[in-house]
Amino acid sequence: MGLGLAITRSLVDLLNGTITVTSQTGVGTTFTVRIPVNEDVTPAQTESPVDSSIPDCSDIQILLAEDSDTNAFVVTHHLTRCGARVIRAANGREALAALDKHRFDAVLMDVSMPEMDGLEATMRLREREELAALPVIALTAHVAEADIRACEDAGMNSFLSKPIDRASLYRTLGQHISRNKDGADRD
Repeated sequence: MGLGLAITRSLVDLLNGTITVTSQTGVGTTFTVRIPVNEDVTPAQTESPVDSSIPDCSDIQILLAEDSDTNAFVVTHHLTRCGARVIRAANGREALAALDKHRFDAVLMDVSMPEMDGLEATMRLREREELAALPVIALTAHVAEADIRACEDAGMNSFLSKPIDRASLYRTLGQHISRNKDGADRD
């Protein structure tokens, strides 16, 4: 089972659902997804208690460079849930253009994107003196030692494997943003 199943599992988890599998040799495999739906829910019933595992990110702005709509949805959900503002770029060229227009506290950079991949975008970003301290966190499903080394060589500060785990995302951002905060105003 590949990345598609892992992404499906993440989406099912976000919707408080379940996914089960049954498999029979020579017959096939069946995946069953169950998502709870309550048609009688009123707005007051949708309020959920505060999740103490969610950090307060209300004063940070993140650049998410991700070409996959599904991956962008999941990561953006996690980031906005903690209060972060997210601007998305679909490739490295768009990410560099966004960096010209806005100030970010961190960049989540997909490694494999069309037009300009995350490695090249990060190398170009690192050529700019004003962005030298900006944390760049790699997002990729490629987790071999050579892939991790390529991310480091390009100038990325950390590495998150896909599918993105919410706790790892929050922990990694917390490590880099707390070191990078300077209190400057955001655009």
